[in-house]
Amino acid sequence: MPTPTPFTSVTCGIVTYTSATGSFGLTPYESNTNCVWFINAPLLYGQLVEISFSAFETESGYDYLYVYDGPSPNSAIILTATGSGLPSPVYCSSLSCAVRFVSDNSQTSSGWVLDYRIVEGISTPSSAPTPFATNCPITTGTYTDSTGNFGVIGYDDRWDCVWFINTMLLPGQFVEIYFSVLDTEMGYDRVFVYDGPSPNSPLLVTGEGRPDPLPAPVYCSASSCAVYFHTDGSIDRTGWWINYRVVTGIPSPWIPERTSAVGIIVGAVIGGVAFIIILVIICVCCCTALARKQARAAGLHTTTHVVEMRKVTPSAPPMVPAPNVPVVMVPSQDAQMLEAQMQMQNQVMAQQLAAMQMQQQMQQAAMAQQMMMMQPQQQMMPQQAQMAMMMPQYSQPMYVPSMTVATVPQVNFAGNVPPPPTL
Repeated sequence: MPTPTPFTSVTCGIVTYTSATGSFGLTPYESNTNCVWFINAPLLYGQLVEISFSAFETESGYDYLYVYDGPSPNSAIILTATGSGLPSPVYCSSLSCAVRFVSDNSQTSSGWVLDYRIVEGISTPSSAPTPFATNCPITTGTYTDSTGNFGVIGYDDRWDCVWFINTMLLPGQFVEIYFSVLDTEMGYDRVFVYDGPSPNSPLLVTGEGRPDPLPAPVYCSASSCAVYFHTDGSIDRTGWWINYRVVTGIPSPWIPERTSAVGIIVGAVIGGVAFIIILVIICVCCCTALARKQARAAGLHTTTHVVEMRKVTPSAPPMVPAPNVPVVMVPSQDAQMLEAQMQMQNQVMAQQLAAMQMQQQMQQAAMAQQMMMMQPQQQMMPQQAQMAMMMPQYSQPMYVPSMTVATVPQVNFAGNVPPPPTL
């Protein structure tokens, strides 16, 4: 059901009449007028508001008076009057009937006077509501309590049944009607809820099929609300069930928001995207952990080669420790089984090692030549100190993944220098 549009651009104050009888109007009226009145008479079951005119004169075709069987422009218009001559009486079944007058910006006239009163039933046959066509094999009824429920669970073909909700409403009160069960043949078996006692009353909602979610609540402002059920001649389903209650005021918005199919789809899409993101994060974490585990399994094995300082006796020449020479690595069988990505690293490191070994051999040859040219024993100490300062220093040995360490013998200045190991 659409939300009732409030009356807008009203140029004069909205007036509400709550007595059982009354009279009001505009005599004369001005141009650019847009005024609204409400008749909230205390109706009982079977009573209506009769609206008649004791004077009526407006600019024909430009200045109009409208009477609504309800409190908003969405309610049924039961009278549209313009020009001269008294309109025929009309009957409002709602607890809040709206009267609106609109004039243009030019010619005006003497105006109009409206009278209203509460009557029992319909006084004018031409204004009587069209009755529902009924062909109902079950017992229906009229409900007068402030709360209740009814419906049909298990129906048959070719039914035309009607129920009435005739509760005592005070001004500002409405009947809230909503479905708790709805399962009918879509497009053929339907439940109609009217804001009034006849098929001519405003239609609030049409229930059919098996909707999910169920239709939102609707609000009946009339003293008699009709529920009409029609079925065709073929497929039957479970049925329907309605609940109603009297409420004060209409929730804002008119129809409370309920979860729709679009909302469910959007929620499912968002949930699916979130699930995929979480799944991707978990996969990335697992792959990272697996890579780290493999790296640890094929990790770098390092062996530290320690060069010890030998103590010398006072009678012997002091021994100069050999420099921290990088260790010479011989590839092991495990190194040959590394994966392709480790081979490139091994090649680069092998090239670096070969360069350092060549530099080491050149330095050892130069050192041996200098040793042969040394002066007598008493002049060796200063020269040895000088040579020790000239020799290159290495902060730490070179390590290669999964290599076997071949120990380099220490240099003994008291004897000959052994040749470097062969790779």
